[in-house]
Amino acid sequence: MKSDIIKNGFKKMYGKGILIILMGILLLAFSVVSIVSNKLSQSKIQKIEQIHVAVPFQISRLYNSVALASAAQNNYFITGDKSFNKERLHIWNTTIKNLSNSLINIKQQLPEEDKNLIEKALSGLEDYEIAQDEMNLLWQESKTSVNAKQIAEAQYLLNERRLTLTRLTQDDAAAILLPLQNKYQEKANSEMQSIIKSTQNSNWTIFLSTFFAFILILLLLLRNIDLMKARKMAEVASIAKSEFLANMSHEIRTPLNGVIGFTDLLMQSKLSDVQQQYMVTVSQSANSLLDIINDILDFSKIEAGKLELSIEKTDVLEIGSQVADMIKYQAHKKNLEVLLNISTQIPRFIWGDDIRLRQVLINLLSNAVKFTEFGEVELKIETLSQNEKGESVFRFSVRDTGIGIEAKNTKKIFDAFSQEDGSTTKRFGGTGLGLTISNKLLALMNSKLQLISELGKGSTFYFDISFKSMYGEHLQWDNLESLQNILIVDDNTNNRLIVKEMLALKGISSEEAKSGLEALEKVKSANKFDVILMDYHMPYMDGIETIKKIRELYPTAEEQPVVLLYSSSDDALIVKACEELQVQQRLIKPLKIKQLFNSLSLVKGNIPIHENNIEQNKHVELPTLKNTKILVAEDHSINMLLAKTMIKKIIPNVTILEARTGKQALDIYKANKLDLVFMDIQMPELNGYDTAMAIRDFENGIRTPIIALTAGTLLGERQKCLDAGMDGYLSKPFVRDALEDVIKEWINVNEDVQVLP
Repeated sequence: MKSDIIKNGFKKMYGKGILIILMGILLLAFSVVSIVSNKLSQSKIQKIEQIHVAVPFQISRLYNSVALASAAQNNYFITGDKSFNKERLHIWNTTIKNLSNSLINIKQQLPEEDKNLIEKALSGLEDYEIAQDEMNLLWQESKTSVNAKQIAEAQYLLNERRLTLTRLTQDDAAAILLPLQNKYQEKANSEMQSIIKSTQNSNWTIFLSTFFAFILILLLLLRNIDLMKARKMAEVASIAKSEFLANMSHEIRTPLNGVIGFTDLLMQSKLSDVQQQYMVTVSQSANSLLDIINDILDFSKIEAGKLELSIEKTDVLEIGSQVADMIKYQAHKKNLEVLLNISTQIPRFIWGDDIRLRQVLINLLSNAVKFTEFGEVELKIETLSQNEKGESVFRFSVRDTGIGIEAKNTKKIFDAFSQEDGSTTKRFGGTGLGLTISNKLLALMNSKLQLISELGKGSTFYFDISFKSMYGEHLQWDNLESLQNILIVDDNTNNRLIVKEMLALKGISSEEAKSGLEALEKVKSANKFDVILMDYHMPYMDGIETIKKIRELYPTAEEQPVVLLYSSSDDALIVKACEELQVQQRLIKPLKIKQLFNSLSLVKGNIPIHENNIEQNKHVELPTLKNTKILVAEDHSINMLLAKTMIKKIIPNVTILEARTGKQALDIYKANKLDLVFMDIQMPELNGYDTAMAIRDFENGIRTPIIALTAGTLLGERQKCLDAGMDGYLSKPFVRDALEDVIKEWINVNEDVQVLP
């Protein structure tokens, strides 16, 4: 329902968005038209000012100036007053010449026929000026003559010539300048009418632009309102999604808690080999289901922006060892070699989110095992660079010899729910979320997955990531001084190289043999080796057969110590063969540096160390505590039984009080003095948060530790529990080890512990 509302809201916004774009285009178009129209009008006005107005104005002034100059000359000839002649010259030099020059400049912008008319008029003016000067000279000569009759005749001729020239000049002006003046006056009027019309159109354009601008603003306001509504709906949907994730996490993890928890307890009991194998299968299946659920929930949390990193100090060697241990069983079932190649030069400690880093590596290693049918899988950790601030760039890479990936599918595999083979008949299972989640987690760490692959030859996934780092103290082992030369027997070249580098870290020299036959030749031809590291799986002659041949040369372990390297899937025949051949040390591959040196340090002491002693967790029983009371508030009956069973195994004589609701838990707390409270979050009547806050409000001076038991995994879940007054947080599903650690932390017990039989 909410999804439909949001979709409809976005459809409306989409429609308004189209209208907004359309209005914007129209507004832009009319604005451009208005600007262009104004520019054209300005250009026309400028042209009118420079030509259509200037030409008739200049011609009119020129015509009037010629008339004034002519009148002044007439007065000079009639009266003989020289001031009139000076006036004529002044008009000619200051006004007529300037106007003539202006017309010369203007005519460059006129049509050709108008240019010719102006040139003709200006030429006539020049003739008129020359004639005036000539008449002025004749006038002066007539004044100096002594013959009165000649003077009178000369003056008469000059006057006639003056009148004729004046009339001709004025006629030329009337024939040329006046029509030109009228023509440009008409053009000026026509252009002004055009400008007026253009201005009117421009006004309409401005009006329409203003109208569309108003519509655009209105649509933007409406769209903003829709966006606010959509945002509120998205927030509601986000809250609903978060609640759904929380409920899904709780509802799925709660029954899984019973499955995994009771399986863990049952595996610690006395079982036959077949029963133990069945329980291991059940445990692996339950954890595989949990991994799938975690992938889906993590993907949803990342998409919802609800996942953040938790930065803590972490041991790189431990991370590498743990992830290798988690996939070695599946790898060994497929007869795959697992290589753990951690550079001996890397800083041991980093500050990062070890849970998420481990999750990425497990995803990559699980995929490598899944898509590899034969050969090997290698986890390699190395440093690329370091700086003075204590930051190091690490490269984590997972290499396999599997099916490889086609180049066209290298991008597809990073898509959610995708695999290279996406058909319904695909050979490999899985959600297709592993690489997507890994890439998104790495993005939170400012890194990303990269791939090198060749179809049919294998793939290498790697990522480079920067961490604040610290080398820490060097690991120390006793009894290694006497080890000077060790023989490494393994058909896998990479594995021999890794072990050789590990030994070199402690200055132990080594020799290599790639087969049992080569190992026998070295043992026969050389002096006795301090230790022989013998791989079990080798062609032609396996490790056990090779050791039998060596025992013919050196019958006892004191004469030639041997450490057998084998896979976790090998059967119990190895144990019996090792007892017969005096092989006290057995190490499950992949080899870890701590595991290797721990074993080598005990070789000379002839202390038997079996794989079960190294790998199996040791559970302890806490001493009996008088009147110890623990309240378990849990509404799910199976989880209640699981918690009680585990607590009883950890503290056998403890008193456990049960509460099925939050209200019952509060009443039990009020009526009893409790040492510890395990509080489920989702319970009827009162949830775990409210119950914890009610307990804190009721208590008087003595604080009872409250530990949250929750299947919730959303961002802030832990902090929410702490804010409600709880002291710790235990996520479902949990196993006995985790519960035991919590009890040890919050109940004061004697430091001495006893190992359970």
